[in-house]
Amino acid sequence: MRQMWFGPSSVVSPREFKLVLGRHAPQFLGYSQHDSHELCNFVVDALHEDVNRVRKKPYVENFEASGEPDGTIAKQVLQRHRQREDSRVSDLVQGLFKSQVICPVCEKVSITMDPYKSISLPLGAAGMRVVHATLRRADGSMRRLSLELERSGTIEALLSEAADQVGLPRGRLVACEVFEHKVHKFFTPSHELERLYNGDFIFLYDVGEGVDFCAPSA
Repeated sequence: MRQMWFGPSSVVSPREFKLVLGRHAPQFLGYSQHDSHELCNFVVDALHEDVNRVRKKPYVENFEASGEPDGTIAKQVLQRHRQREDSRVSDLVQGLFKSQVICPVCEKVSITMDPYKSISLPLGAAGMRVVHATLRRADGSMRRLSLELERSGTIEALLSEAADQVGLPRGRLVACEVFEHKVHKFFTPSHELERLYNGDFIFLYDVGEGVDFCAPSA
C-alpha cells in the first residue's frame, strides 16, 4: 500500500504480496485463474483477525427478536457480535443482512440479522437485447429480422416476436443455427437466449401450414 500511494513508480507489481499470500493460503498458489471475491474475503478476514481488539473470544448467544423495531434488533446483534469481532476493519466494511421468515401455520414472524463484510452480487445487464435472424419463407424468399427481446427469454419468445413482425402463425416457424452454410443445430422452444452469441447465424424457417415439425436430436 505504501508503494502504491507514496512510491516513486506509477506501476507496482505485487510479487512479494503474492508469494506471502500463497504461503498462508495454498489455494492461491501458482498462476492459474483464481476467484477474486474469494481472494478479497480472505484478505479482509485476515486483516480483521490481525487487528481484532478481542483476544479471548467469549461465548455469546444469538439475539432472538420478538417484535422489536429493526433499529433495536440491529443494535442488539452488533453489540453481541462486537464482543467477539471488534476491529478497525469491521468498523469500516461491516453490515447486516436482514432475513424474515413467516410461519404458514401460526403466522409467527421471525427476523434475524447476520453480520457480513462483503457480498456477492450478479453483474447488472440491460434487460433487453437485439437478436438478428434471417427468415426463409416457404416460397424461398428471405428477410432479415432484428428482434428486441428480453435477455432472460427463450427461443419461444424469439419465434413469437418474429411471427408478429412478418404476420405468420407462430406454429409455422422453427429456429436453427447455420454454420459453414449448413444447419448446425435446431433450437428447442425452451433454449435460453443467453446461450446465443452475437456472431451466431440464426435462421428461421417457415415450414408451411399443417406441418408437424420435429427437430432432430443433437
